[in-house]
Amino acid sequence: MESDADSAASSSNPRTLMEYANSSSTPSPSSHFDSPPHHPHFPSSAPPPLAGLLPSNEFEMLPPCNTITNKKRKRPRTVLGVWNHFTKIEGCDPAELKVACNYCGRHYASDTKKIGASIMKCHLNSCKEYPYNLEYPHQKNVSFKGRKDDEYVGQVKAFNKEACKAACARMIIKDGLPFTLVEGEGFKEFCVELCSEFDPPSSKVIARDVYQLYLEEKKKLQSFFMNNNVMVSLTTDTWTSIQNINYMVLTAHFVDSDWILQKKILNFCQIANDKGETIGKLIESCLIEWHIERFFTITMDNAKTNDVAIAYLRRKLTNWKNGCVLEGEFLHMQCCAHITNLIVTDVLNEQNNLIDLIRKAVKYVRSCPSKLLEFMVCAWKEKIEPKKLLTLDVSTRWDSTYLMLEAACKFENAFNRMEEEDKQYVSYFGDVTPQPSDWKKARVLVQFLKIFYDITLIFSSSLKVNSNLFVIEFAKIEKLLLDWMVDKDATLSGMASNMKVKLHKYWGSIEKINELLFVAHVLDPRFKLSFIEFAIDKLYPQEVSEKILQGVKDTLYRLFEFYVASSTPADTQTLNGVQPTNEVNSSCAHGEEKGIMWEFKRRKMDSSYHKKNEVDRYLMELEEDEDNAFFNVLDWWKLNSTKYKVLSLLARDVLAIPLSTVASESAFNFGGRILDPFRSSLTPKIVEALICSQNWLRSIPLPFHICAYDDCFELCQDVEKGISGNGSSSPWTPMLTFD
Repeated sequence: MESDADSAASSSNPRTLMEYANSSSTPSPSSHFDSPPHHPHFPSSAPPPLAGLLPSNEFEMLPPCNTITNKKRKRPRTVLGVWNHFTKIEGCDPAELKVACNYCGRHYASDTKKIGASIMKCHLNSCKEYPYNLEYPHQKNVSFKGRKDDEYVGQVKAFNKEACKAACARMIIKDGLPFTLVEGEGFKEFCVELCSEFDPPSSKVIARDVYQLYLEEKKKLQSFFMNNNVMVSLTTDTWTSIQNINYMVLTAHFVDSDWILQKKILNFCQIANDKGETIGKLIESCLIEWHIERFFTITMDNAKTNDVAIAYLRRKLTNWKNGCVLEGEFLHMQCCAHITNLIVTDVLNEQNNLIDLIRKAVKYVRSCPSKLLEFMVCAWKEKIEPKKLLTLDVSTRWDSTYLMLEAACKFENAFNRMEEEDKQYVSYFGDVTPQPSDWKKARVLVQFLKIFYDITLIFSSSLKVNSNLFVIEFAKIEKLLLDWMVDKDATLSGMASNMKVKLHKYWGSIEKINELLFVAHVLDPRFKLSFIEFAIDKLYPQEVSEKILQGVKDTLYRLFEFYVASSTPADTQTLNGVQPTNEVNSSCAHGEEKGIMWEFKRRKMDSSYHKKNEVDRYLMELEEDEDNAFFNVLDWWKLNSTKYKVLSLLARDVLAIPLSTVASESAFNFGGRILDPFRSSLTPKIVEALICSQNWLRSIPLPFHICAYDDCFELCQDVEKGISGNGSSSPWTPMLTFD
């Protein structure tokens, strides 16, 4: 019996059925395409399988066998995958078709009827520019088969020893790793498992590669400053390393042509001393080395030596062509984060006894695992479900003290229960444990510190612009202190009065604040002048508020005129005067009557709006929605840069002004990790290469974290809990393994 598969195969091929019906029992020797395959169920002497099924007249009407079998069937033409790597050359002789390699550009004949595609395949195997060619002939190349046999969908990149060495150098730089890492046993074992062909270089070789990479990146950045002539704002600070070597860091802040904020560490160089004139001379030499001829401000700490450095720079650099804006009138920008730190430190010094008492309680709980477990049991009995654990502070950092007080106040009842149940806790304090009045003062202090903690986070932001936010944050502080000073709570009003005095001691009156901070606020399209008018009327007398507002307007117009004078004619062709009236003239040229629409257009073109300069037109327009959480001030100015050609240049440079030197201080944090007690033999040049090149090479800048201890501690807690498989929801169970 014929199988179902055989029947299906026979019915799906009509040409084979016809051959069976008409061919003789002996296969035709002409070609394997002419003779049907031998069917196992029909012997060679049997009649054709269709002879008994078709009528005799129809069987005789079938065409002869040779008329069918002699006509060969053409195979469909397939497009070879090699054509994906070549481009046909247009305009050449049709008789001599040619193609060009997509990688090296060499020309080859492409007539597939005469030559075929073998010559292109041979070239592809030997092309030096082809990215998938093997460097070593014995290494296998893994490919993935596509829909067509001759088409390659994807291939593994060939091993390149030099590329691996360069990647290793970038890893050392980006992650701040020691040079001796490449000689470690674990790293070599990892490289063998990852790629057996890669032989890790020695520490000396990798140090040389790192320094060479630094020189290459420095040359690229110097070329950028030379060719683009950007306006930069600078931050600088000094630091003494564990080697007792003084370093100065200089960081440039600017908004590039794509309206993205950039911060580049220019120098991390050795400085002889921290005198003002020495700092000024070193900054001048760094600017000359980097071909930076235009800069806006220099953000520095509030120190007298920095005032001397600013005076030196203002005296020397005002001779540069358009080097300083308005002859350096607004050159010095005081570090807002540093002033905030001085204010808070003075307030904390007045509360040392209270802070020491609570710090002592936290230290007792964290002294050993058993005490910590006992404390967490007390918290569990008091129905306290903390999101953060108790942490000890660093006495020299007020932000960590704030985090300690904030966490401790949430455990007040747990501390009280521990005082009742643990006799050692009372003896540890010498019978002077924290009382309810102490906890009340601590909560008030936390309330104050939270304000400055949040403001410090805004001032210390280095990944986005923040100069436009200073006026709002300063007004928040002033308003809260004024409200708390008249509060019925004596503790709250007393602290507010003291903090108000400290605020004016270090920040001075509002008239002494750099007016560029007010201009930056006005150039935020969400506020413009409306918020400044409202805030100063609320906080200051009328004569003071009018003076401040008029000073801000005058500074804005002076800056705009400076940018108009230093801009190209193409940027200022539509700044002043009436806009072109081509639309009205064209309608008259076509013979249209001067009807009401023509008069409307004429009035619109002659309106006072178009006669005003860019500043007036910008201030006349409505503000953007300040409640829009997704609003980006740089994106707004990027979209409106064609509308405000010169004012957008001013906004770009003013918004790039940093409020603090945190961007420079973060380099010291990284420098402290590089020059630790175990790696204190690096030379100043190598230290500069590591710190600067890390800043240049990282695709995502490192954000500045004020205190990352809590995050690290909670991360370790989650890891231990996950590994041990402890799924208990009790807040104190995971603490069993900590010391």
